[in-house]
Amino acid sequence: MTSDERLNKLQENIVRSQEGNMISIPTDCPQRERTGWTGDMQVYTPTACYEKDVEQFLRHWLDDMRHEQYDDGQIPQVIPCPPSHDYMKPEGEEAVNTAGWSDAAIIVPWRLYEFYGDKQILEDNYEMISRYMISIENRMSLLPKDYGEMTPERQAYQKYLWNTDFQFGDWLMPSAGMDSAKYTGNEVATLMTVLTTELMVKISTLLGHVEKAMHYAELNQTIKSAYVKEYMTEDGRMTSDYQGVYVLALATNTVPDHLKVASLNRLKELIHENDDRLDTGFLSVAYLLPLLHELGEKELANKLLFRDQSPSWLYEVKMGATTMWEAWNCYAEDGTPSADSMNHFAFGCVGEYLFRTILGIDKQEAGFQKVLIKPDLNSGLHYAKGQYDSIWGPISVDWKITGRKAELALVLPPNVTATVEFGSKRFDNITHDFRVNVRL
Repeated sequence: MTSDERLNKLQENIVRSQEGNMISIPTDCPQRERTGWTGDMQVYTPTACYEKDVEQFLRHWLDDMRHEQYDDGQIPQVIPCPPSHDYMKPEGEEAVNTAGWSDAAIIVPWRLYEFYGDKQILEDNYEMISRYMISIENRMSLLPKDYGEMTPERQAYQKYLWNTDFQFGDWLMPSAGMDSAKYTGNEVATLMTVLTTELMVKISTLLGHVEKAMHYAELNQTIKSAYVKEYMTEDGRMTSDYQGVYVLALATNTVPDHLKVASLNRLKELIHENDDRLDTGFLSVAYLLPLLHELGEKELANKLLFRDQSPSWLYEVKMGATTMWEAWNCYAEDGTPSADSMNHFAFGCVGEYLFRTILGIDKQEAGFQKVLIKPDLNSGLHYAKGQYDSIWGPISVDWKITGRKAELALVLPPNVTATVEFGSKRFDNITHDFRVNVRL
């Protein structure tokens, strides 16, 4: 709960869409397709874990995923995958893997490990993950149709770009809608492979598979280099000049250090040119606010959060939404509905930002036995309070600002240690209920 009733309503809508879509399997919507779209779940998993205890629910879904995996390692876009789903394939398309969707095979187990701290989640799914990652390498090794027209320099790195299969790209970004696939497909697919290879390094290292960790660490760097050569200009711009592409390139550390400022500045320009509104789709939106906050653009991140003009989260609230929408403009200003679903949880992934940054509860290690309590006191809110029900018990935060004074009340369960950063003060090794006042 916060001092802004619109955020409170947004939080209610996030929970309502999660509850309405997580019965037996995580469906994309409860009224139309009602299928387990993998892309929706992988972007939403951190929020799902903050909101509810979903460990066993998603472990069961991952069981289904292992059963649905193809012999060559590919992962379907929906789990479970009915034969009728074949109608979604573009004509002549042979691939099953789709970046950002099939990637749930590695992203969801990792996110569950981060929240629940159980390596067995990774052990149970490691064979599936390994086979899936091999299938990505196989798909990337295919050469594009215009390969013979390329210079030898370009030909040399083509097998490190995912540019031969159909991709959804940054799906349903406002400026492109369903054309997002056409404008961002190859770029986003390659960036998602940067992410999955990095996760493969972490998972393999954690489980003691040293050779695989070394292989994917090298591949990760090679893919980054190929992306920069193919899709970036020397002044830090992307050839696919859209907000979400910059977000993913920066969030995955694909942008070389000497170009990060230029790329960030271009992202900010695109946001400002869009009247300080987002233009991000399914795969990039979860990283938008955390990235801006992390890179020092906290004011801009919060401006996007509190916007109530379409496209924005609070526009939905303003228009009377009681659940999360599939697209940002499901209702026009005059109340005209679109053909999109009014109950899709994917864009509710902003809930992670509300818990981690606004309320201020973040992990310092997998499982939340060590936590960082660091609320954003410059968000414009007067107070925020809530709790995350960790595996150790409830972690509760209640902060408020009165004039030039800020107060924090923290309740920790047994066996949990916190570092508290509140205002200008830092407190380490907090193991008990804790209160502090600071001057702003």
